Amino acid sequence: AGRYWAEYVQAEYAEQQIDIQCIKPAAVITNFTTEMGYKTPNLPNQITSTQFVKASLDQLGHIFETFGHVKHQFQGYMASLLPEKTLYYVGRIFTGKWFQKIEKKDSTA
Repeated sequence: AGRYWAEYVQAEYAEQQIDIQCIKPAAVITNFTTEMGYKTPNLPNQITSTQFVKASLDQLGHIFETFGHVKHQFQGYMASLLPEKTLYYVGRIFTGKWFQKIEKKDSTA
């Protein structure tokens, strides 16, 4: 869905020569993830927000659709080799753990 929106914006502002980039990030360490207990990179593809922004901006004007960082590009390529059902179930497992962590934090606050 994000790609279609980015294509629409790109067409809408074509005369102003504004660069539009559709970004599909993976795991990025942010203030929110740190507050949730993910203090250090625990996944090989995880990067800091500064690393992500720098890599994404380096591609601006050159690549329309990007994962933002080479680590995420590799993850996207590997995921494209898996059946869609597998990705769906893996995503549900990680999302479920994420929301359990949020609910646990909210109940202790």
